[in-house]
Amino acid sequence: MFKAKVSSLPSKNPVRAQASRFRILSRQLLLGASALTALRLGHQLWNLRMRPARRLALRGKVAVITGASSGIGRALACELAAAGCHLVLAARRDELLSTLATELESRHGVRTLVVRTDVADQAQAEVLAERALEHFGHVDILINNAGIATYSAFDQDPIAGMRQVMEVNYWGTVYCTRAMLPAMQARHRGMIVNISSVAGKMGQPGIANYSASKHAVNGLSAALRIELARFGIHVLLICPTSTKTDIVSVSSNHSAIRFNPEQYFGMSTERVARETVSAILDRRREHVLGAGERLGLVINTLSPSLVDAVIKRVIPFIFKT
Repeated sequence: MFKAKVSSLPSKNPVRAQASRFRILSRQLLLGASALTALRLGHQLWNLRMRPARRLALRGKVAVITGASSGIGRALACELAAAGCHLVLAARRDELLSTLATELESRHGVRTLVVRTDVADQAQAEVLAERALEHFGHVDILINNAGIATYSAFDQDPIAGMRQVMEVNYWGTVYCTRAMLPAMQARHRGMIVNISSVAGKMGQPGIANYSASKHAVNGLSAALRIELARFGIHVLLICPTSTKTDIVSVSSNHSAIRFNPEQYFGMSTERVARETVSAILDRRREHVLGAGERLGLVINTLSPSLVDAVIKRVIPFIFKT
């Protein structure tokens, strides 16, 4: 019987195939990022043009800001006061709060209330809510901004410090939200703004515990956004990139870390505050600051192994050993 000779086709080189797919993916991501950047730029220009009129919507509103003595919290207080918001300023350093309150009252003619608060203490969070409601009668916006961090190798970060980070960043958000919630539910309106981090979207070496606490805040925000919608309460999640603040307190084992990236690459607190207020006015569900960070999150969703490989190359520049 005649048997036809079938010539076997050469198999495609898997390395070349993977490289080709990566090039196609890169081009698609570049096009997508360009389109998103153009849209974002157009939105920012529109916001800049309409900013005075848009901010009128905040005039007379009452906002509670935790961690208001410095950093993002202080910048938010200045931005909201400029828009005409009355403010409840909460933090542990009440002397800084008093100075800020006096400055905002004289500059913008808004009313303020200073409440010394450690958000990691549930009783103090409840006192904050009681005093805010007693003084202003209602609260329109709760901004859970208070946060701390340690920059350290995970195996050298003291357990006590790790617990404190979770107490302030996650449980502080829980305590303040629970304390303010009944009044918002009764009015069937209100907004809760949780200041998280890009580290809550994608774990980052050197701040493992901080990343874990912000992942918890992100999950809480996503759940509450759906759960509280029936009460007319909106939940907004803000995820800044590295920001020039004093949030990072280097741990007792800081010798394992080469540098604090916030010192070199940090975004200004004023920019974070401006974009947060814009997101409040737009009633967004979530806002990630930084075009590079947004692109990085997209790439991490499509190819997490690629992002892991890139970050692993950075490890020697973060840790000394």
